[in-house]
Amino acid sequence: MKICPEEWQEEIWGMTKAPSSEGKEPLIAQCHLFVPSVGVFSSSETVPFHISFYSSAAFLGSIAQHVTQREICLEKPIHVFLLRRTTVLIGDLKNIQDEVLGIGRVFPSPITAVEPILDNVATQSWDGEIHCERPIEYSSFTTSVVEVKDFFVVSLLASPGPLKSIPPQLYQAFPIRLVTHPWVDRS
Repeated sequence: MKICPEEWQEEIWGMTKAPSSEGKEPLIAQCHLFVPSVGVFSSSETVPFHISFYSSAAFLGSIAQHVTQREICLEKPIHVFLLRRTTVLIGDLKNIQDEVLGIGRVFPSPITAVEPILDNVATQSWDGEIHCERPIEYSSFTTSVVEVKDFFVVSLLASPGPLKSIPPQLYQAFPIRLVTHPWVDRS
């Protein structure tokens, strides 16, 4: 298990919400996701990550109307999950199936990896870990008819699920590669 990798890769997801009335500034939020820079993970390993998120309460309140779930927790607005997307192309028809492979656990972190670029915003940070909860029998691949890709998905207020069930402005998918067996250096 990787407790703290030597190198981290930072992924930034910026969000802007148009103001509700003229003359007001747009509402802005940013999410910084840090994952091990290797980008290739065994389905049996636990992957650490860190998230720093900043926004105003007005931003979170304005986007909460896009979420159809009954309970929204503004103290934990971020969800992280592993997703496998399988796309089948037959002629002009495209069939996409998303499968959630694992849901991340997040814990409040006293360390904030980024400083807010705006005044009047709150910064929240979490450390977390994620692993495949469902077995996978093959790694991602692409052929002329079938494509299988794996993603590390961060969603805002929306619970993990197929991407077509989450409004597009409420998630960001970062490509990763899941493999069936860990690499072992035998030198």
